[in-house]
Amino acid sequence: MSSSLPSGYQKLTDPNSGRPYYVNLVTGQTSWTPPAEETNHLQKSGSLPAGWEERVDPTTGRTFYIDHVNKKTSWEHPGQPAAAPRPSAYEEPSRSHRQPASRSQSGSQSVSTLERDAQLARELAAQWDLESEPSAKNESDADAITSGTTLKDWAKDDDTTHCFLTGTKFTVVNRKHHCRYCGQIFASEVCKRTAKIPQLGYVEPVRVCDVCADQLESGDPVCICKQVALLRSSSESARQQGARALTNWAAMDPQFGAAPVVAALEALKLPELIASLMRTAAPATQTAVAQLLAAIHSHSEHRAPFKSVDLLEPLLSSVRNANADAAAAAMSTLATLCAASESARNQLRAANGLAALLDVLLSAPSEQTANATCQVLVSLCEDQTDDWKLLLNNGAIFPLVSALGSANAELQGNALTLLAMLCAHRECREPVAESGCLPALASALASPKQEVQRAALALVQQLCASKRARA
Repeated sequence: MSSSLPSGYQKLTDPNSGRPYYVNLVTGQTSWTPPAEETNHLQKSGSLPAGWEERVDPTTGRTFYIDHVNKKTSWEHPGQPAAAPRPSAYEEPSRSHRQPASRSQSGSQSVSTLERDAQLARELAAQWDLESEPSAKNESDADAITSGTTLKDWAKDDDTTHCFLTGTKFTVVNRKHHCRYCGQIFASEVCKRTAKIPQLGYVEPVRVCDVCADQLESGDPVCICKQVALLRSSSESARQQGARALTNWAAMDPQFGAAPVVAALEALKLPELIASLMRTAAPATQTAVAQLLAAIHSHSEHRAPFKSVDLLEPLLSSVRNANADAAAAAMSTLATLCAASESARNQLRAANGLAALLDVLLSAPSEQTANATCQVLVSLCEDQTDDWKLLLNNGAIFPLVSALGSANAELQGNALTLLAMLCAHRECREPVAESGCLPALASALASPKQEVQRAALALVQQLCASKRARA
């Protein structure tokens, strides 16, 4: 600590550039500029202590004083003994400190004075909120020493009318508070906690929202609120960026399935947001969101919150998408949903989803899409329904037999399993035997993959009931 610095400041050195910078330990604000230069504007009178400012009430002409450090106001000069306790910026100034009203003043003028004092308190409170946030000075320099959300990425006060987490509307009483980690604006009830964020230059605890506080405690690598904010934006590129960040995290980190993460995404209404984007966003964004949905559903902990939204329609729409990646991701999610829930399978049938699956299967899809399609069809055929008849009558056997020649062992296994399930019905055995599957079946029996061998053996057992297969 330098002896020339005002109380509450600390001088540090940026390890990358070697430049000194200054940290306000009270507010967490960082600056390249020495604090003595920055606080000169707060001292309009040489007799005022550091951090005090003298102002004049434009209505009454009275002088009052602002303590920017403690966020207090006073009618009394700070160098003189106070005649009464200083009023808070959030309190109405005491009547004993007002100019006496003339006898000619009416009751309405007294009300006007009360309103003026309340308005002054609100203005000062808003000013202090801004002063407690990181300075907009040297934003480009700040970017060089921080790797997270900077001031330029923060949500704008003028554009924000509701809490980012709860959705409650901001009022004079329900005020706005920026989270120093994600940069979004929250109501006080969900933005009371504090945390150190050294990667952003906050070496002392600063205000953060409940979601970010939990994430900072657990060391999560991705800021949830920041990515959800990108998904909520009107920019398609920003939406894709947010979706990819969450997809990569979900695909690589088991911690994505932790209870606080599940609760945060549900509170931020991510299921509803994803369903909306899959219906209305640009094709590239739909692809990114479909991949995110598939990655999320790979964590069983996240599936329950998604049951409350209708994903079937947008998923089927994406399945028909000309974009192979979007179709594969949507089909993968359908496979997960159908494997986990009989209700999802019944909904798929009711929406004529089986016809859509057949269209995909017959259109020579990518191996990834074909594999996920087989998984969905296996789940459907496990139920005691007539789905097998629709598959038989619409030529599903031939693309399934063709899949047996794939080098993808998972696709081979699922195609063999589905063919065996079809051949459990006598009407399907002869068409399968006549399809030319026997050479591929013989190769599958010799596969080094046990799951492929087992599926091939199950199909052989069904085909043995066919005279043509035995001959």
